Amino acid sequence: MCRLFLTAATVLALTVSLSQQLQVRGCYAVVVGRSASADGSVLVGHNEQNGGRRILNWRRVPRRQYPDGAVVRLRRGGSLPQVPETWAFLWTENPGLENSDAYVNEWGVAVVSDGCPSREDGYDALVQRGEIRQGGIGYMLRRLVAERARTAHQGVELAGQLVEQFGYYDSGRTYVIADSTEAWLFAAVRGRRWVAQRVPDNVVVILPNIYIIGQVDLEDSKNFLASPDLIDYATQRGWFDPKGGQPFSFRNVYRADRQNAPDIRRWRGRNLVAARQSSWPPNQPPPLGILPKTMMTVAAVAAIIRNTETPNPLSNPVTQEGAVFQLRSGMPSGI
Repeated sequence: MCRLFLTAATVLALTVSLSQQLQVRGCYAVVVGRSASADGSVLVGHNEQNGGRRILNWRRVPRRQYPDGAVVRLRRGGSLPQVPETWAFLWTENPGLENSDAYVNEWGVAVVSDGCPSREDGYDALVQRGEIRQGGIGYMLRRLVAERARTAHQGVELAGQLVEQFGYYDSGRTYVIADSTEAWLFAAVRGRRWVAQRVPDNVVVILPNIYIIGQVDLEDSKNFLASPDLIDYATQRGWFDPKGGQPFSFRNVYRADRQNAPDIRRWRGRNLVAARQSSWPPNQPPPLGILPKTMMTVAAVAAIIRNTETPNPLSNPVTQEGAVFQLRSGMPSGI
């Protein structure tokens, strides 16, 4: 089991000095398109960062078959029909934390996430309005993707269906759903709104704990997917004026107010990747991805999520786990 896990994801020992590092709680991801990597793989680097001392479980779950009428029970009371067979997957479990597990399944579909608070109303208000149903979904979202999706695109579609059906109960989150062909960012808002953008093959994306999807072209279904009322709902709430002369930006419309300032961890990560350095603070929000100065490798991604430069290091005393998923096509499924 351990050998199989380690070939699927290079797990990094992250050792830092408590006296020298600023403790930033949150998570951090680096996503590399296949044309931006040295070997044509899609790379996903991720740091899981939480407070307290924790023990992680690494598990391998085999394929499972279910009888007719079987159901999946969600953590807060909801349920949905089970499929006849679920896929095998590797699972990094962070017990006691609902949003800190990572998965990669037998088809090479990997799922990690970073919390991104939204401006949406609280849980109780959304339950009363029927936006969150049967307790909503959160914890089980990524597991269902790992159990049922054979591609990243299929995983995004499934995640969107689940959010629309049950409503997302966490404040907000961006998932990275990737396979050996492509990577997607799936941003969920508390309630039933979501948007997903395909990561361009030739760029590197740096994802801290903020929404980074900006302008959305819903006519371009190859690169964008979203809940059908994403813009109409924002207009109804008074968050967006379609007659105001500005294009719709998911980031600007749905982010929490405290996210208005630029993110220094995103800026630092982009400077580690780009050929040309930018100054702080940036004059305007950066594009989704950046062209790398050299083709990216597993070691290059590892160096970013291991970065301990002060202030605001990317790896810090609350980094509990770091991994690089190297998603390659044409390899045996065990690898």
